[in-house]
Amino acid sequence: MFSLKGLVRGLLTLLAGFLLFYLGRLNWVVQHQIKIRESDRTELRSRVYGQLQFLKQALHRGAGVEMQGYYPEGFVFIQVLYGLSWCDWLAGLPSDDLRFTEGLAEIDWTLAELTSEYARRIFPADLPLAHGVFYRGWTNYLRAQRLRLLSPAQRDSSRVAEFQYHCQAIARALEASESPYLESYHGAVWPADNVVALAALGQHDRLFPPRYERLRRDWLDRVQSRLDPASGLIPHSAQPLSGHPREGARGSSQSLMIDFLHEIDPGFGRAQFERYRTNC
Repeated sequence: MFSLKGLVRGLLTLLAGFLLFYLGRLNWVVQHQIKIRESDRTELRSRVYGQLQFLKQALHRGAGVEMQGYYPEGFVFIQVLYGLSWCDWLAGLPSDDLRFTEGLAEIDWTLAELTSEYARRIFPADLPLAHGVFYRGWTNYLRAQRLRLLSPAQRDSSRVAEFQYHCQAIARALEASESPYLESYHGAVWPADNVVALAALGQHDRLFPPRYERLRRDWLDRVQSRLDPASGLIPHSAQPLSGHPREGARGSSQSLMIDFLHEIDPGFGRAQFERYRTNC
């Protein structure tokens, strides 16, 4: 009989593998407009659905709490990735399909987990952006993807208001900051967390009347003046007050950021992708 620790390790490996495959596929589809054969798409969807069922059972049995023991953001990150995996899988599925109903319920369960006191407890509430940009950015990006699954008439007004509230909070914090990068913890700044938060604002302007175009342009100007001088890429970590590089570009964080930059500015995203291919 498998131990919970073994199950969680397997869960992390499976989820990481799925995420890397998804991010790699998205990179090539976005940058090169590759068409996926329908037969391959059907097989992939069937396999991913099976993985989602495995993740569903494990997470409902407490694997998220176990994951927290492996790294500080373990609970939040695995919940977010699980919810986003459902969002990706449900895209294009009719809303009257029973699997759509199942998936939407799982996304809602995930959001409830993410907004619990347990999920928030390690993220400082007294930061300029309360609980930090990692927590606020990822949870709000999941809210955006959930809204995308539904037509305007199907969207619950309270969920729309919640998403817009968090968008405004992120925007206000960025406008008040000298640095383009908000903190995730006191004194700890990772640009990748900020890229996800900005991508949520980009999603807002696709779902609703545009509100954050100027903010995104100003943010890009500030980012471009603080690139890693060795590679011309966004740095892995930054100085808390100035936003200048603390640590140069890393392949791990670049692989994540590249997949969100096109939602902020497609031109900058493509330019960073080309530098990424050259340097990483």
